[in-house]
Amino acid sequence: MIQSLKIRNFQSHKKTDLQFVDGVNVIIGSSDSGKSTIIRALRWVVWNKPSGNAFRSTWGGETSVKIEMDSHHITRIKDKAEEYILSDSTDSLSFKAFGKEGVPVEISNTLNLSEINLQAQHDSPFLISATPGEVATHFNKVARLDKIDQATANVNKWVRELTADIKYKDAEVKRLEEQKETFRYLQKMEIEIEVLEEMQNQVKSKGKKVNDLSVLFNSWLNVSMEKNEKAAILVLEMPLNNILSLYEQKRLRFEESERLRIFLIGFDQINEGLEEYGKLLEIETPLNNILGLIEKKKALFLRLQGLKQAVSTLNDISTNLKEMIENKRLLEIAFKKEMPLICPLCESYVQPIKNK
Repeated sequence: MIQSLKIRNFQSHKKTDLQFVDGVNVIIGSSDSGKSTIIRALRWVVWNKPSGNAFRSTWGGETSVKIEMDSHHITRIKDKAEEYILSDSTDSLSFKAFGKEGVPVEISNTLNLSEINLQAQHDSPFLISATPGEVATHFNKVARLDKIDQATANVNKWVRELTADIKYKDAEVKRLEEQKETFRYLQKMEIEIEVLEEMQNQVKSKGKKVNDLSVLFNSWLNVSMEKNEKAAILVLEMPLNNILSLYEQKRLRFEESERLRIFLIGFDQINEGLEEYGKLLEIETPLNNILGLIEKKKALFLRLQGLKQAVSTLNDISTNLKEMIENKRLLEIAFKKEMPLICPLCESYVQPIKNK
């Protein structure tokens, strides 16, 4: 059941909110006050009629009609684009791509309204002024007979199409059978072609064997020619091996002599080093004595530096002490001059300070 209707910028309605109750709801108003526009707004949501923009208010703004039902809300909006919004307490769906005549199926099923539910003031009485054909069409829709008629028409159409297709296929089969008679010689030709293909394969196989034999024969000739060319070299193989063996022995002897030469050079260098180390050992004891004296001199020098630093510090302390004693004497003289014999705080006699 429709609980409320909210109209915005639809003809004369800028902002209209209508609340409905159970039973009969009556809308009263003078002529041209917008009563029919309310039905027109409902038709715009239910059947997407009227189309165009003539019903939109002249003052501009987004045009919308919202129908609030028990569990769903349906809103139709028209501005730069058109949109249906179907919402409930948990979800919301938006429909934008629909034709001029089409209303989304979800919207139609939710509203569940027909022309019987929306009768205008000037509409003719329902089915009374309709022609017999219109009445029959309406009741066929109510009883869903129109669906049966449409289904029967579709089936008959499919039967006609299949019958025509069968006739065409039969004619095609007949034509192919007649054409087949003209190609009976192909079976015999096929056998002959298979025999020729087998013979061709045998020729290819034997040709391959001939090529392999030819390659093998050419390889044998090349090996024979190389053997004859290298026969003279084989005669010289034994003397050449002896020469190579002697050369290898000579190379080993040369390497051994080089190692001995390097060893002797190292031995001479070691002897020279031992002579130098012997000379150093002779002066080791005097050198150690000199180094000990140098270390003692360094220690005495460090002690001397410490004593000089201590004397300098003592002199500084003595100078500071003399300055502090002189400052004390001067302060006592100043105090004696400024301080009376009777203390202004405790009124007792003050012993005068003697000058030193």
